Amino acid sequence: MKRLYGTVGAAALAILVLTGCGAANNTTNGTSGTTGNSSATNEASTTITNSTTGTKTIVEGGQQYQGSANLKKYQDAAKSKPNDAQAQLNAGVASHVNGDDTAAIAYYKKAAALDPKSAVPYNNIGNIYLRDKNDAKSAIPYYQKATKADPTYGYGWWNLAIAEQTAGDVAAAKQAVANGLKDVKKSDPAYKGLQAMQKQLQSKKTS
Repeated sequence: MKRLYGTVGAAALAILVLTGCGAANNTTNGTSGTTGNSSATNEASTTITNSTTGTKTIVEGGQQYQGSANLKKYQDAAKSKPNDAQAQLNAGVASHVNGDDTAAIAYYKKAAALDPKSAVPYNNIGNIYLRDKNDAKSAIPYYQKATKADPTYGYGWWNLAIAEQTAGDVAAAKQAVANGLKDVKKSDPAYKGLQAMQKQLQSKKTS
């Protein structure tokens, strides 16, 4: 279920997820429409909490992507600008918001190929697998690619840690957080989240 509301900057989507996937009370980055490295602005945020009702996705600020007219607009832009990473990324976000995850993943992969130093396309693919498909194991490789593309991108480490924890590998989750705290700037909005997650994971037993 997706509910869209609110208006934020053109570069960002904020997504609230309620899922029973096991990563309770952690916050992850949502689907961003911004390419580039750590200079990307207005990063979105995703909160995952336990729920007995399955997966519920709330997209805040997605109105600019919602609906068939907007979807066509972004897809046409991607078609007319096949070598523009931002155009491919925007089409991916529009496809995701409008429920076509298969198309979204294809656009994100094109964006990643065009801008290999950007973590955002890989992060967005990971979010689709972790959130929409409830498949943490499939999400992990994409978050790993995000952290390799841009090690300073805080949400890549954040999401990787949550996916690892959800998949049952607490040791890997702890390592992801530790790596993130080494590479991410303290001014990054994800840094405090990584610190909080580190404290949370300290009480977890490694497998």
